[in-house]
Amino acid sequence: MHVTWSPELIAETRNVLDLGIIPLDDFVHMKNINGSFGKMGLDNWLAQNWVIQDKRTGAEYFYATAGELIEAGWAVD
Repeated sequence: MHVTWSPELIAETRNVLDLGIIPLDDFVHMKNINGSFGKMGLDNWLAQNWVIQDKRTGAEYFYATAGELIEAGWAVD
């Protein structure tokens, strides 16, 4: 069984990634369906460079598109 976020959260995530909502601080805070948390810097967000840094490990995850990022289980937190 494939676990995913609710359609509402996916729509909200797409809206944020399409620059529809401005973040409140220097990052777009993300969460993954696997239980991890990440952040995307505003520079990357504005340039639509889909790079998420894991908040715990510091690992960076690169995605070609916003859709690929969502398919990988990421959503706004």
